[in-house]
Amino acid sequence: MLIFLPFLILSQCLNGPEIADDYQFKDRWSYIVIHHSGRGKDTLNSIDRYHKEVKHWDGIGYHFIIGNGINTEDGKTEMTARYKQAKDGAHALTVDNFYNKNALGLCLIGNFNKSNPTIKQKNSLIKLVRELQELYEIPIKNILFHSDTKATECPGKNFPKKEILDRLTNKILKYKLEQ
Repeated sequence: MLIFLPFLILSQCLNGPEIADDYQFKDRWSYIVIHHSGRGKDTLNSIDRYHKEVKHWDGIGYHFIIGNGINTEDGKTEMTARYKQAKDGAHALTVDNFYNKNALGLCLIGNFNKSNPTIKQKNSLIKLVRELQELYEIPIKNILFHSDTKATECPGKNFPKKEILDRLTNKILKYKLEQ
């Protein structure tokens, strides 16, 4: 059964997603889990292919992808078929499968054990998380990193967890641009 969800409208002036005001499925997700793809050259299609061919899943495990400027536009947020169809994630496996069932999986392209997310990726992530929080009434305590759900380095040792959480809680209004 296909379920129609709120859709993203790419805003040219904001260079990011805006979620339509359709609250029909506001109770569908109650958590957000943030990941990195593990490779800087990934794309939505390459991850989808890998998840199908190697992991034998029904498609990409994440609900959203944020590009890094290598093979994807820097900061561009892409919605996956998994979100469009309101399917459980395949991104944070636990014994009870809690996070796959209840969390949206957001994946930034890159390996943040070797590099850092770009400024545009971080800004797009903040915008997307805030919009999803508002749409699905997800509290800040339910914004997690993959490493919060199981023993993994994801989203990488160089991922700025504190900065992201501070920005989401409005403790920091602006981060100066990195050189």
